[in-house]
Amino acid sequence: MNRFQFVADHQRRFGVKRLCAIFNVVARSSFYYWRRTADDRAARQAADAKLAARIRTVRQDSNGTYGVPRIAVVAEVFAHLGFQGPLQHSPGDLRQQPALTEQGHP
Repeated sequence: MNRFQFVADHQRRFGVKRLCAIFNVVARSSFYYWRRTADDRAARQAADAKLAARIRTVRQDSNGTYGVPRIAVVAEVFAHLGFQGPLQHSPGDLRQQPALTEQGHP
């Protein structure tokens, strides 16, 4: 359960404003945005589940040889399913690193 779900479950008793303050939600609008986009998240989860089933089938049919390197678009889904490719990166590894400059040169 995330904090927004907790707020939704208890909003009648304690109020959204109070619960958001307790859980350090930056703004109540964040809670209302979460609630307004619930259908979109549910649709995305259903699509991800369908895609995950297809990925499992393809991976199984290929005896485990069809993986993350060949299906780069669904690497996130693979990670969620617990599959691992030959290289593992943390999210920070993929960010562009700032250029190094000599002292006194911008």
